Amino acid sequence: MKIANVLMFSILTSFSFAQEYSQMPGVVQQKMDANKASGMDLYNGVIATFDVDLSNLQESEIQAFKNQITADPRVKNFTLTADGTKLILVSEGQYTIKDIKAYVVTTSAAIQNYSSVYSVED
Repeated sequence: MKIANVLMFSILTSFSFAQEYSQMPGVVQQKMDANKASGMDLYNGVIATFDVDLSNLQESEIQAFKNQITADPRVKNFTLTADGTKLILVSEGQYTIKDIKAYVVTTSAAIQNYSSVYSVED
């Protein structure tokens, strides 16, 4: 049973990565292919930009929310609107919406919508 779970996880992980990879711009795919060929981390030199619409982030929670994001070394920079309804976050390429969700669940906020764009670091 344990082997079946590991195998299923591996298949889902591979499928998930392949799906995301195929949606990335060609220049990002080329960078990741070059990284793989060089034996480097696949996401080395890849940047992820998230545009996240939030609801119900209380004014009293905004500073703690910002502090959590600031403490994450994978985050290059971010902007949160004064009313807490929009987050623009630029991070290392391996960062995902799940990482943002981990911060959101510590508040009363919810993610209403998001988009992500991958690019190659200058």
